[in-house]
Amino acid sequence: MTLNLTLAGVVIVCLVLLYRYGRQFALAGEPGLPFELRRAELIYAEQTFQTGGLPRLRARVDRAYRKSNGTYVLLELKTRKRRVAYLSDVIELSAQRVALMEQESAAVAAYGYVLTQHASGRWLGTVRVSLLNVQQVYELMNRRSAVMADQALAKANGFPYLCPNCLHRSKCMLTAGHG
Repeated sequence: MTLNLTLAGVVIVCLVLLYRYGRQFALAGEPGLPFELRRAELIYAEQTFQTGGLPRLRARVDRAYRKSNGTYVLLELKTRKRRVAYLSDVIELSAQRVALMEQESAAVAAYGYVLTQHASGRWLGTVRVSLLNVQQVYELMNRRSAVMADQALAKANGFPYLCPNCLHRSKCMLTAGHG
């Protein structure tokens, strides 16, 4: 009888802890999470940050983990057919880094992770990526603004299969006049 009560008590305590800290531990048990993040604390999930000055940058952070030294490491969740990170992931994580650094005056690592999951739910693993620095992020923002305002020509991104559906195809310096 005492053993049953003790076991029931342990189960209740585990359920309470799981309920209270479940979100933090949800990814920690996944085999795809990098080792350094398994020991870090999940601080932000699905939270938007922004810079204060102009041009204003708003970015939604998928996950930000704080390591024991106080540095944040960003993680982007993606559903894909294979474990891969794209330049768009690097840009997205870099924008998140700049916004988090400025809004929270936080130290954020110059690298991040893309954690990929197959549509079936199977974790495919992570890819560590080096992030753009603050100046590079603002240069990209200014270039985008110039293209959107027709003050600069669009450039092909190196993935020709995307060109036929690009909204800037007629103004692209590589495809303009080619149908």
